[in-house]
Amino acid sequence: WGPYFGDEGSGFWIGREAVRAALRSVDAQAPREFAERIAADLGLKSIPEVVGAWAGGKIGVPEIAGLFPQVTATYPAEPAKQILTEAASHLRALVHIACKRAGIENCRQSRSGSVANHPIMRELINLEFEEPRHSPDWGAVIWAQQHFNG
Repeated sequence: WGPYFGDEGSGFWIGREAVRAALRSVDAQAPREFAERIAADLGLKSIPEVVGAWAGGKIGVPEIAGLFPQVTATYPAEPAKQILTEAASHLRALVHIACKRAGIENCRQSRSGSVANHPIMRELINLEFEEPRHSPDWGAVIWAQQHFNG
C-alpha cells in the first residue's frame, strides 16, 4: 500500500518508527540520545523540527527511509531493538502470507534490498533464504509479461 498506508518493515517504515520514538523523547518517553542522532541525521538541530521539515517539504520519504542505517547502528539499544524486531516480524509475516496465497507449502524464498539483506535484519527475520536466481529487474519483467500479455 506504499509508505503512507502500509509498507510495514520497509526502510521508510523503520525510519518513520524511529522518528516517532524520537518524538516521544520530547515527552521523556524515550532516550534523548536516540532523538539527537535522528535529528542530526536529518540535518536538523532538534527532533521537534522534523514535523515542520516534513510539512514544509524539506524532508520526505527518501530522507526518512535513509534513517535505517542510524537505527541499525544503535541496535541492540532501545528503541532500535523494538523497531527492528517489529520490522522483522512484519517481513516474516509477508513471506508467510505470500506463500500461503500462492498455495505453496514449502515455499522457497530469497531476499533483496538493503533492509532484508542487512545482517541484523537477516538474523531477526530468522527465515532460511536462498540466493536469488535473477535480479529484481528480471522479476519485474516476468511480472509485466504475465499481467500485460495474458
